[in-house]
Amino acid sequence: MDKQLNEAVIQRITGYLPDGVKPLEYFMKFLDISKEASYRRLRGEIAFSFDELVKLAQELNFSIDNVLDEHSNDRIVVDLNTTVDADVETGFINAIKGNCGSLKQARHSKQGELMALINRPGLFFLVRFEYLFKLYYYKWMLHTYSPIDRHFSDVVMTPAILDAGFRFRAIENSLYRCSYIINRNLFEPIVREIYYLYSLNLISDEDLLLLKAELIKLLDYISILMQRGHSPSGCAFDFYLSILNVETNVAYASFNEEYVSQYWFSSVNPVYIYHPDSCAMNKKWMEAMKKFTVLISQSNEALQAKFVKEQRAYIEEITHAIH
Repeated sequence: MDKQLNEAVIQRITGYLPDGVKPLEYFMKFLDISKEASYRRLRGEIAFSFDELVKLAQELNFSIDNVLDEHSNDRIVVDLNTTVDADVETGFINAIKGNCGSLKQARHSKQGELMALINRPGLFFLVRFEYLFKLYYYKWMLHTYSPIDRHFSDVVMTPAILDAGFRFRAIENSLYRCSYIINRNLFEPIVREIYYLYSLNLISDEDLLLLKAELIKLLDYISILMQRGHSPSGCAFDFYLSILNVETNVAYASFNEEYVSQYWFSSVNPVYIYHPDSCAMNKKWMEAMKKFTVLISQSNEALQAKFVKEQRAYIEEITHAIH
C-alpha cells in the first residue's frame, strides 16, 4: 500500500470512529495489536493489512471501495459474504446481519431508496411469513452446508434467528421508495423449488400446505402494495412488469450518500459491491430496463389482475403434488 493510499485509509478509519474514542487505543483493542504497532500504523510507518482493513470496514461500516476509489478507478472490491461457521444457526444469523449491515445506514436516513430486478420473491418479502422465512433458511443450509439430510420439519427457527429476521425487515421503515421490476412468472421458481424438495421427501404434506397458504398470503400482500402504492410504514412501492425475461436478481440501494449493489447467482447469498461508479452503473441499467416494462402499481388494473391470477395458478399447482 503506497503512502498516499495509507494516509487516506487512516483518515477514513479515524473519521468513522465513535466520538470520544482514541484511535490508538481502539486499534490496540480491536485489532489485538501492541501499543507500538498501533502507533506505527497511525504514523504510516506500517500499512494496515487487507484483513485488518476488511475487519475495520465491517465494524465501522465504511466501504473499502470509497477509499480505493480516491486513488484508483480500476479497483472494485466484491463482498461474497460467504463465511461458513461451524454452527449452522450462527452462520445464518451472520449472513442476515451481513445483509442488514450493507443497508444499516438506511436506519439513519429518511431518503433511503431501493431498486430491484427480481424473478422470484426475495428475502425482503419472505421474511414477513413464518414458513417462507423458514424455507429461506432451509435453502440457505442446502446451498451453504450441502449435502444435508435434515427434514424441513426438523428445522427450528430459534428466537435469535427470528430476531435477525425482524431486524432485517425493519429496514423498510427507513426507505421512502422501493421500485421492483418483476418477472411475469414471479412465483413459479419458488413453487418449483418447493415441489422439488417435496419430491425428495424433505417436505411433508402438512408443511407443503402451510407453505402454500403463506404463498397465497404473500401474493395478497404484494397485490395490496400494487393497489395502494405504499406499505403501512409509508414507503412508496412501484411495480413494473417486465416484458423481457428476468435472468437474475439484482438490487441497488442508496442512503446518506452510501451505495450498495447486490447480485444473486442463486436464490440465497448475494454478492455485494459498494463501488460508487459500479453502483451508479447498476442503477442506470435498471432505469433503462424500465423501457421494457409496464407499470402495474396503481395503474393498468386489468394487467395487474391478470398477473395476480397467473401467480395464484402457479401456487395452486402445489396441491396437485400431494401423493
